[in-house]
Amino acid sequence: GPPNRYQVGRYNVYILTEHQGQNGIDILIDAPYDVVEKYAPDGTFANAVNAVLIEKEGEVWLADTGFGRNIFTQMASVGITSADVDHLLLTHMHGDHIGGLLKDDKVTFPNATMYIAQIEHDYWANGDHASQQKIFNAYKDKIKLFTPNELTKEKKLLPPGIQGIIAYGHT
Repeated sequence: GPPNRYQVGRYNVYILTEHQGQNGIDILIDAPYDVVEKYAPDGTFANAVNAVLIEKEGEVWLADTGFGRNIFTQMASVGITSADVDHLLLTHMHGDHIGGLLKDDKVTFPNATMYIAQIEHDYWANGDHASQQKIFNAYKDKIKLFTPNELTKEKKLLPPGIQGIIAYGHT
């Protein structure tokens, strides 16, 4: 169905849902036994994969792209195509956040600038990370690296109205 929509000031915020359901604990890496025992005693946990679309006065941001399965249909249901996206904001570069960036090895957001934290980019640009490096090559002229701020520090904006905040650890 259509994505959930929220009004935040002059911004329209849409939650694009790629997956909602239960996952097995086998996908968790180094999860502490006591935490798994407490929160997933049956060996499963609730999991959701979402992307966030933000629109204000014709300017469009997309935070992550999920697996790239449902987001395009959900975007179309609110009158937005992948060509309308001006800014791609990547929280991190795991497959469930970058899956919609390429289709048949071609860029799916031809008019978008991609914003990636410098430390995240550097992690995936070095070593054997073929999927991420393929994305870097495809979007090479459209990537902007930034350093997120500590929450208490000066607020440096990415695209107008967007701020990166340090929250490292998942990758």
